[in-house]
Amino acid sequence: MFNLIANIISWIFIIILAMVGAFIDKKNVKNPSIFALCLMAMFVAMTVLLTNLISYSFAFFGNQVQLNFGQFILFISGMLFGPFYGVICGICSDSIGAITNIKGAYSSIFTLDAAITGFAGSAVFFFRTNKYWYWKMVMIYCAQFFLISFFNDEIWLWIVFGKGYALSSLMIKLIKYPIECLIYTNLTSLVFLALFNILDHSLYNDYWCYKNGGRLTFKKSKKDNVVEL
Repeated sequence: MFNLIANIISWIFIIILAMVGAFIDKKNVKNPSIFALCLMAMFVAMTVLLTNLISYSFAFFGNQVQLNFGQFILFISGMLFGPFYGVICGICSDSIGAITNIKGAYSSIFTLDAAITGFAGSAVFFFRTNKYWYWKMVMIYCAQFFLISFFNDEIWLWIVFGKGYALSSLMIKLIKYPIECLIYTNLTSLVFLALFNILDHSLYNDYWCYKNGGRLTFKKSKKDNVVEL
């Protein structure tokens, strides 16, 4: 019963996120390019692959730290395609992942996690200027990862496995959190910068990250509209 209620509440929040995203980015929601849609599909496929099939674990002070590389790809999808399509990428990747690699009962809490990650990525470019985009990305990534790890997932663990298991998981996450944030934020910045420089800059309207113009580097230039780190 509690699991059903959690699923319903999660989908309500997912729908709200999608509606807010569509309202914020009306232009691209109405007229997405074929290239952008294909790129989104590739991001979804990469997220499913990296989340369900490829992961890396290592021991840290007696605890096993497992890296889920699919999450930072979702965050980048929000940075590139905006809040609405970031949420859509999250929904699609989690739903496909659940179908291909489901273990136990389905829970839309994880779909909500993916939707939040996609939406949060777009928040890096909510501001009028791209100045200090890197530090915005770090703060937003850490904030959404904290929300997912210590709130959403803990609620699900409490419902399914009980209070004791949820509390023990919380203690482990307190150790893992700073390590994962350090790794994921650096991966996000490196991959995003590579994609930003590879993509066709003439197609400004296809990408959310171009809405303020300019280009992203780690240097400041007076001649070009180059943003600061």
